[in-house]
Amino acid sequence: MHIIDFFSILPDMQNEPSKANSSNDSGNEWELTSSISTNTTFVTKIISGGQTGADQAALVVAVKMKIETGGHAPKGFKTETGDYPKLSLFKLVEDSSRAYEPRTEKNVKNSDATLIFSTDANSTGTKMTIRLCQDHNKPCAVFNPFKEENVNKAASWLAIHQPKILNVAGNRESVSPGIYEQVKKILPNVLNGTIQ
Repeated sequence: MHIIDFFSILPDMQNEPSKANSSNDSGNEWELTSSISTNTTFVTKIISGGQTGADQAALVVAVKMKIETGGHAPKGFKTETGDYPKLSLFKLVEDSSRAYEPRTEKNVKNSDATLIFSTDANSTGTKMTIRLCQDHNKPCAVFNPFKEENVNKAASWLAIHQPKILNVAGNRESVSPGIYEQVKKILPNVLNGTIQ
């Protein structure tokens, strides 16, 4: 499996962790479209569990849009590709458990709403996240990021709920190959309410 090193968008993070939420316009492969140069979203913080795929894409987009990041990750900053302690640079907090459910529940509880990007709504993680949102009476919605019409639907859903703290969850890269790149591509437009 390809390991996504999404920290290449950040300036020398190991020496300057306080810059985890600053942008780096180095023109490298992580450069996003100019549509995100203006941040018009009401979302002030994006949190996630740090898993490969949708979670990590949301953190990258938040940094590029100068939106605060955070969230809870399993003990050791566990992902499907192994432990990834650099997630702490995005202000993710290490949970006491290596299981995924405790961190997912904390992220649901600590957010105003959860946006789930999933091509497989029956995946274990997506079903668990939906259940936890229902348990805690938190709004959540599931969108397939590969369907063009869902950009506007997700933007409309956000406009209705207007969360300040948004939990972004979804399929890991192995469940939905390409989801990292697709979420990274569309999330700025979803957050800014851009009609495509």
